[in-house]
Amino acid sequence: MKRPAFLVLLISAAALRAQGQVGATATAPEIVNIGHGEVRLRPDRVSVSIGVVTHGSSAAIAGTRNAQRLTPLLAALRRQGLADSVIVTTGYSVDAEYSEPGRPVPDSQAYTARNAVRVTLVHMSELGTIVDTALASGATEISRITYESSQLAGGRQRAIALAIEAARADAAAAATAAGGILGPIIEITIDPSGSFTPRGTLSEVVVSYRGAGGPATPMLPSDLTVTAQARVRFSLIRQP
Repeated sequence: MKRPAFLVLLISAAALRAQGQVGATATAPEIVNIGHGEVRLRPDRVSVSIGVVTHGSSAAIAGTRNAQRLTPLLAALRRQGLADSVIVTTGYSVDAEYSEPGRPVPDSQAYTARNAVRVTLVHMSELGTIVDTALASGATEISRITYESSQLAGGRQRAIALAIEAARADAAAAATAAGGILGPIIEITIDPSGSFTPRGTLSEVVVSYRGAGGPATPMLPSDLTVTAQARVRFSLIRQP
């Protein structure tokens, strides 16, 4: 009697599955865990953005007024002992202003010129005095006060070490609960996105001029937080 074709196909498929099962090997048990580490650093330098905004009936007039206001400001900063290397231009623009319906822009403000410099200080206690000096000398904007640390790389490495130790501690507890012991590390993956905060920033800080003879505007630095994440694979050793 001739067998149906579909029965032959079913038998062949079953034979192939059996062959695959015979050739497979069981993998060694593993524990995979993600650890987090955090380190706090004291900042040792600070930078601040100082801007001048002027207006005019033409682009040339707005730009000229800006230069006339920025020049004495820079001179005042240099008189505070700041070298040219710590004063860097970060932005300059001259733009036409467009009126809103029912609120036309006055001719005297048809164009706006903006110029900003960034000042970096290694003596953070000078920040308040520099801000006050800038405001008294023609600055119209103070923003982006940013605290930084020269120890960032070391802090990042310590955070990574803490992340791995945290992963190990939890994995060891899991191994014990599973009736085994934690084996050697198989693989470590450090968060590739660079999940850390390298700076402490006060955005768009606005301060008012203290007036001659008064105390400098107080500026209180914040600690910097450096975090790291590590994904760690461990082998799991079964207890006999």
